[in-house]
Order: sequence, then C-alpha cells, then structure tokens
Amino acid sequence: MKKMQIAESDTYYDGYTPFAPNYFPEITKQDPETRLQRDYAVLSSFYYERYHVLDDEHQENRFYADIRQQGELMHTIMGEPCPYKIKDQIRLFNYWIKGRLLKQETETLFTGPDLYFYRLKP
Repeated sequence: MKKMQIAESDTYYDGYTPFAPNYFPEITKQDPETRLQRDYAVLSSFYYERYHVLDDEHQENRFYADIRQQGELMHTIMGEPCPYKIKDQIRLFNYWIKGRLLKQETETLFTGPDLYFYRLKP
C-alpha cells in the first residue's frame, strides 16, 4: 500500500483486504455514493462475491460495477487457487522446498482472495 501511496483515509476498502484483514469495516455500511467519494478502492473477491447471487440491479452490485467502469485498475494480486489436483500440490511442494529448504529465490505466492486496487479520482 505504501508503494502505491494509498492511504487508508483516502480509500474505500472491503473486508479481507490489507486495511481490514479480519473484519468488515464500518465504511462498508455507508451508502454507495458516500463510498465512491474516496480517491481509491481496494476490493476483495471474498467480500464482493457475496453479492453475485443477487441481481445486477442490487445497489451493491451496481456499486462494484461503478468502481470497475469508472475507476482505473492500478494493481491486482491474485490469490493462489486451492491445490485440488496432484500436479498443483506437487508444484506447491516444490515451491516450499526451493524457498524454505534450499533457500533459493522464488516468486511470491499469495493465498486468500484476489485483491483489486483502483484509482477512483484522476
């Protein structure tokens, strides 16, 4: 967040994000127009996917659609999918061996939700 110069006070953020990793912040209870008056938005797939069962005209789905349409996507962090297949389990095991046991440099893998960082105001 510091690297992108995103301050918590200037940001709408869901639960399951760096500013609220284990709780639903009060800002999520505000009306959508108030939430869109921030400079940035950090969205978590674990949070917004809860509204997918509702129709597209539900205010929360419209809110997220407005962010995606009007905001500028700055950065995305994709969570590592659950390794259901043996080939994925082997890949993660090899990642662990390289990084932990052999102390080799490896790419960074993230677990948890997909995170999307948007600039709302130019």
